[in-house]
Amino acid sequence: MAREADRRGAPKPKDGPEMKMTSEKDLEAAFRLLDSENKGSLTLPQAVDFLICAGWCLPEEELEDALCGGASSHAAPQRSFSLPQLLDVLRRMQQDKENISVARLSEALQHVADDGEVGLDHLAEVVCKGKVPVMSEEELEELLGTLGVFEEELDCQQLAQSILQCAGSPDWICTVLSS
Repeated sequence: MAREADRRGAPKPKDGPEMKMTSEKDLEAAFRLLDSENKGSLTLPQAVDFLICAGWCLPEEELEDALCGGASSHAAPQRSFSLPQLLDVLRRMQQDKENISVARLSEALQHVADDGEVGLDHLAEVVCKGKVPVMSEEELEELLGTLGVFEEELDCQQLAQSILQCAGSPDWICTVLSS
């Protein structure tokens, strides 16, 4: 386990697992993975992925707001982020933000659940065919397989716990980002 002074990633969710990717060395590796063109900077979507690699499990809009740092509405949004800039964003977020909890994620999953359980068919309907599809059915199936979820009906609490367990693991994040 990293010393507390060395922690650079997201804080542990109150009721969730410890985040494993915490050192600056780990974050440098994540940055290099995301900087596929070796520009020395990441685009806004890549910077959001970087924060996710650091263990932040928040809606993308919140992560984008953290990256843009309250820029005035007249200023153009920042379009590229260097590693030192991203480490500075992480320091600010550690002071100002609370990471998602299992309870909050479970509550969000309840919106697509029946009686506390999420059916895979209904989850695919929402995620893959909803107003704004976020992935294909094959990608959802692969993601759930990576999470170790294979049942037809998923308990929201258990699914939330599995998601946060994987989100705090650099091996899992690298697998998802590289696919």
